[in-house]
Amino acid sequence: MSATNAWLQKRLDALDARIEAHETAGALAAAAGAQSYTLDTGQSRGVVMRYEVSSLEKTIAALTNQYIITCNRMGKTSSRLAIPSF
Repeated sequence: MSATNAWLQKRLDALDARIEAHETAGALAAAAGAQSYTLDTGQSRGVVMRYEVSSLEKTIAALTNQYIITCNRMGKTSSRLAIPSF
């Protein structure tokens, strides 16, 4: 594996972890019907209010798009579905 592909793979792993953290936080909030919850991405921790869920969904979409772009740079195909985040 070339140095570029190794760097891209590391980036893919980090993006995947961030997507999982955001999806988990969104699922927990929806299931509990909570007005606020804590989101711990491993880099930072913050409280997300219920009215910020649409912002969370936009973040997940943007991270997913970054993931797919990175896969394409490596010549890999992604099993994730791209959703425009605009």
